[in-house]
Amino acid sequence: MVSLLDMPDVPMNLIISHVGPLMIFSLRKVCRSLRDYFDETKPESHFSEIGIRMGYKKLQSSCATI
Repeated sequence: MVSLLDMPDVPMNLIISHVGPLMIFSLRKVCRSLRDYFDETKPESHFSEIGIRMGYKKLQSSCATI
């Protein structure tokens, strides 16, 4: 069986460029190999804003893309 990580870099980067930053954050949690791939390739994030709010028992994050 072929896995997502067996895909060549060009199609993988093309797929990643079409998903949002929140999906990339989610995919990083799937397995160590995917996390390492994202750390090594540094996909374009297109962030215009990143926000973190901290409350007494709550942490909230938000991001806006271009």
